[in-house]
Amino acid sequence: MSLHPMARARDFAAKLRLTAAALGCTSQKELALAFRRHDPDTAFDLGRSYKWMQGRTLPRSARLFEEWAALLDTGHSTEQLLSCSLEEFGAWIAARHGPVPVLAAASASPAAAAERPEPLARQGAGLLQGHYACYSHAQSPYFQGRVIRASLLVGRAPSRGAPPTARYAQAITGGMAEVSGPVRMYGETPCLELNGPAGSLAPVFMTLFRPTPPASVLAGLMLSFTVVDPNNQPPYATRFVAVRVPEAGLAGLEPSNRYLAPAEWPPSADLAALGLAVDAAPELNACMLDCLGQGNWSGSDRLPAAAFARLTAACDRAWLATEEAAAFRGEARAAAS
Repeated sequence: MSLHPMARARDFAAKLRLTAAALGCTSQKELALAFRRHDPDTAFDLGRSYKWMQGRTLPRSARLFEEWAALLDTGHSTEQLLSCSLEEFGAWIAARHGPVPVLAAASASPAAAAERPEPLARQGAGLLQGHYACYSHAQSPYFQGRVIRASLLVGRAPSRGAPPTARYAQAITGGMAEVSGPVRMYGETPCLELNGPAGSLAPVFMTLFRPTPPASVLAGLMLSFTVVDPNNQPPYATRFVAVRVPEAGLAGLEPSNRYLAPAEWPPSADLAALGLAVDAAPELNACMLDCLGQGNWSGSDRLPAAAFARLTAACDRAWLATEEAAAFRGEARAAAS
């Protein structure tokens, strides 16, 4: 009986870092795309890969090791690649892919990896940084049964040790309502505490599921007061979903904030207009309906964790496909210049 690859893996974290350098990948997202280009059904998990490359865990899937060997294409078996010394491995990939940059080779040592902190963008609230298209139930009786499409920007921390800041913008009758404030982590739970300028708007509170890389979607509950209502702005809680928008769609994000017409829901067409590769996740609309719920409602509710997990998987595929397409466009532009 043969041993599981995990039992014979030697210096796998360093070898995976050298793999990324040999393939010209400057980030783990680029390495994930390299695996996906080689095999669209790859077992490479972007979220877990950060721990793999730090030497904290090993991949659980034996298929991942086979994909890794096939991607490197050195002429050596998976067994050989796993059990060889780091020096042998470096020589094999250099013979197949060319010399690995000296800096990358130096950083491949386990000691250097242990000393190097995890990038800030992968820690806590920093993972949320980016632009999002937001969806929630309209609470005003004048827009009963409609869904609000708003926008959210999570920026960098204004100073060292301070929490990142967020800005939420929503179109309302007569203009645009904007609130902003800190993104705080309570354990692993992100909470946004947003206020309007000089108390002109009621505060907005968002409590979200813990995000996982690449943080393609945020979801949870949003609580505030209804702005356009004859009943003295009653408080409400609504399910809330925010889908990350690629750079190509940023110019049209906030200007297109609106109450969605019934024909515009579910929102795959809206997200496609913002540049997301929604065709890569045909189940996205159904997942959005599961998470956000159907129709108008008021009061408290809990977002099912299983529905959020399915939505996360769908949005991850759409986001990774979007980045892959962007990378191909960049390669084409570079080749043409």
